[in-house]
Amino acid sequence: MNMVVSSIEKLFHHTNVHQGKILEFNPGDVIKGKVMKLFPHQTALVQFNGVPLVAQLQASLTANTAYWFEVQTKVNGKLQLKVMTGLQGMTERGEMMNSLLKELHLPPTKMNEKLIASLIEKNLPLPKNHLSSISSWLSSGTDIDIDMQTVEQMIKLNLPFTQETFLSARSLYDSSSFTKQLQMLLSVLKENGTLTTEGAQLKEVISGILHPVQDEKGTSDEKAAIEQRALLKEDSSLLLENQVRQLAKGLKFIFQSLGLEYERMVSEYFKNDATALSKGDFHTLKALLLQFHQQSLGQERDLAGQLIHKITGYQLLAREDEPVTSLYMQLPIVLGNEPRDVIIQWEGRQKNTGGIDPNYCRILFCLQLEYLNETIVDVTVQNRVVNIGIINDFPQLQMLTKKMGSKLKENLAALNYHLSDIKVIASVPNQQERPFLLKRAAVYLQSGPYEGVDLKI
Repeated sequence: MNMVVSSIEKLFHHTNVHQGKILEFNPGDVIKGKVMKLFPHQTALVQFNGVPLVAQLQASLTANTAYWFEVQTKVNGKLQLKVMTGLQGMTERGEMMNSLLKELHLPPTKMNEKLIASLIEKNLPLPKNHLSSISSWLSSGTDIDIDMQTVEQMIKLNLPFTQETFLSARSLYDSSSFTKQLQMLLSVLKENGTLTTEGAQLKEVISGILHPVQDEKGTSDEKAAIEQRALLKEDSSLLLENQVRQLAKGLKFIFQSLGLEYERMVSEYFKNDATALSKGDFHTLKALLLQFHQQSLGQERDLAGQLIHKITGYQLLAREDEPVTSLYMQLPIVLGNEPRDVIIQWEGRQKNTGGIDPNYCRILFCLQLEYLNETIVDVTVQNRVVNIGIINDFPQLQMLTKKMGSKLKENLAALNYHLSDIKVIASVPNQQERPFLLKRAAVYLQSGPYEGVDLKI
């Protein structure tokens, strides 16, 4: 499993682990539940996937018996469930599957059987009203497993069942590098001698992301990193410190450049809020990609579409389910002398008064550094106390973190944060196949090292 897919799987795992919260059902969903207890007025306690639900039933049923139901609507906090009588009493798998496909109005193809079987195995509701469309989006061959995972996550996150949403969510499972996709489009734009105004602006924005301009002193971060290579043998901490500085500066710039809030601001603009959009909002990466995609053809259009889906996928994963806000991004950041992907997973708590609580958060950085190679940095903030875990095999890293620890502690103290500990973790044994960044991270995060830190409280 590649690094991006592993990272997505972990994020989805965290996103869907709710205490006291269940999957949201929609009209037309088909579920299998067990009637636990009967109440007057055809009301019952129905258990679905281990979670008890109070439901209004449209038929007389028997307690301690499993039934297939179709969700009708929700009234006064109670689900209205209709028993699917054509599915009751079937024990043979093939017979049950054929009847289920018929009830769902799906042709009995192997693809549809695999789709339904996968959703049932994961204890997910079957979105009856959308299954025909979903079936048409599925591809054949080796990509079918990725398609299935995408559909599963759309159901878990209650995303709209549109093809654009499917393609955007699916792009997050694509192992292609966001940085390389930007580089490919930039190369094509440079070869085009007759760019439109939007095409020229898009080329300028992508160039700015991949090749940051020099500062007022005429020295870019990239140039500074190259100059500091000579100091590597004498003091590696200088290069490491510079890469950290580059990462912070690069992240701030690219978040401003992507245009992740573009749709929200457009919506506010059309609600007669004339101040919602400024000229700069139309010059973000996504805004320009959308304009360019409408005007272009062939390879240019395909590359722009891929990037639009990728950015939209990031937006779909930006969750604000109280009390937790989460974010996943794969960003092109210049580290050393060239841009490269940095994967970021972030979770933070919301304050009761709104906004993000700076006292609690968790950030996972996955980096490919020039000298330190594959690196995971896990930052946990609990009541403004910071713990940092670094997964890396660089022999001198423990020494470097000790040399930088006092300065980092001083800088954090200036921001009213207390650095408690920095731990360097070697790679997990028997996990040497490439790429293995997120395999290390999964083992590391599942076992600690910060027991008791749970943002889902």
